[in-house]
Amino acid sequence: MSFEVLNGCESTVGNKSIIVQDAFKRYSDIINMEGLNMSVSTGTIYGLLGPSGCGKTTLLNCILGLTALDSGKIYLKAQRHSEISYMPQDISLHNNLTAYQTFIFYGKLYGINEENVKRKINELVHLLRLPSLSIQIKNLRLILQL
Repeated sequence: MSFEVLNGCESTVGNKSIIVQDAFKRYSDIINMEGLNMSVSTGTIYGLLGPSGCGKTTLLNCILGLTALDSGKIYLKAQRHSEISYMPQDISLHNNLTAYQTFIFYGKLYGINEENVKRKINELVHLLRLPSLSIQIKNLRLILQL
């Protein structure tokens, strides 16, 4: 198995919930992940951004225990994989909401006040060069492909 639980290792890992060390994964002749090192701090929400095929889904599947690394280690503070939240690349959002409404909805769901959500939305719009946030989610993928 390519993951270990971090129980009793608080002094070693500090406030990290996930630590990935020298992760390597190959599918036939294609190296999908090589020498990946990263950590995720406890209580944070992360998004993985990158081009298709760079290993984002593979990494998440390894963290969730759905796929094994060929080499390397994944350390989890979680007792069970069910304690880890993950949103796959398939759009499984509320299709009739706009992108803006979706950001507000999930911000409130996580207890973030609306002012902070709006500030984060503005940051994401500029960082990711998002199109109009008034577009419904069901139409967003089509627009992003144009």
